[in-house]
Amino acid sequence: MRCLVETREREAEFGVEFQNTDRLNVTYTGTYEFLPAAFRISNTGTLPVGAYKFNAVAVGFNRAQRWRVSANLSAEYGTFYNGHRTAVNVAGVRASARACRRSRPIP
Repeated sequence: MRCLVETREREAEFGVEFQNTDRLNVTYTGTYEFLPAAFRISNTGTLPVGAYKFNAVAVGFNRAQRWRVSANLSAEYGTFYNGHRTAVNVAGVRASARACRRSRPIP
């Protein structure tokens, strides 16, 4: 009996953390997927049996929570089976109001 690899994934990441604790990441992902049986992905689409290779690049920026407005932003683009995939994600959005105290009254 012959064994086939169904899924293989490789990933490379580069990240920079700035002195203000913001972070920037760039990630490359390469995926190999073998479908041993046809796979229905929607009412009108079926992926046929076979080997598929797809790649994606993602860029992410994490704004540190110490700022008045912070968030995690990311965008991804690449191939996906017989097509292309684009994704944008915004998560962890936080806004804060900081009170300030004046040392002298306003005239």
